[in-house]
Amino acid sequence: MSDPINPARRQLIEDARRAAFTAEPLLDRFVVEFVDTDTIWGHADAPGFACQPADLFFDTERLVPGHQRVKLDLIASTGQPLLDNLLVRDPANGRLVALFRGYPASWHQYHMQFTAVHSDYRRQGVYSALLERVLQYSRLLGFTEVLSHHSPNNNPILIAKLKQGFKISGLEVESRFGVNVVLRYYHQAASLDAFALRCGHIAFHPALRHSAYGKVEALQQVLAGDNVPA
Repeated sequence: MSDPINPARRQLIEDARRAAFTAEPLLDRFVVEFVDTDTIWGHADAPGFACQPADLFFDTERLVPGHQRVKLDLIASTGQPLLDNLLVRDPANGRLVALFRGYPASWHQYHMQFTAVHSDYRRQGVYSALLERVLQYSRLLGFTEVLSHHSPNNNPILIAKLKQGFKISGLEVESRFGVNVVLRYYHQAASLDAFALRCGHIAFHPALRHSAYGKVEALQQVLAGDNVPA
């Protein structure tokens, strides 16, 4: 299929797909096909592909209220990517106080990529105040999560964000920066409840049930103490 908006992009994708997947059979035996998303999920629960009986997943898009999806769709529809580069300046002397850079990490996640406060202005509440503004900004735009990555040794920033309600969601090893602590802030109560459930707190209210998929019925039987076939 041709791409009237950007034919070069379409050609690049088609060439890469052909070279990597469809030019030669997999293991000299199997044919690879490209299909739509509905087709993939339509086969996911077939015998042999089905998840383990108690596997439970949440459709994060179904957790997003309609008015927030409208905002996110509006942001994504523009040809101009959202990118925020901010300078904080002291009007008393014209000096730079802080730097900030952020952008969407996915359709519903805002990424705080870089924040720095000048050494002369640290321990004055600048970072916490700027963080509050970023959370307000991302909430107004409809984003449901805010992500950030930090050195495990950066206690002041980790503490400041944990105090603001961020949660530690993982560790990653990145080729440029090494080990990072992944922090995640949830604007939605339902998403925060889903996170808490994953951490062992059982809070399965109607909003989570509505967004759940996979083997949710089997999981409910397990929790009720009923036998579930393998």
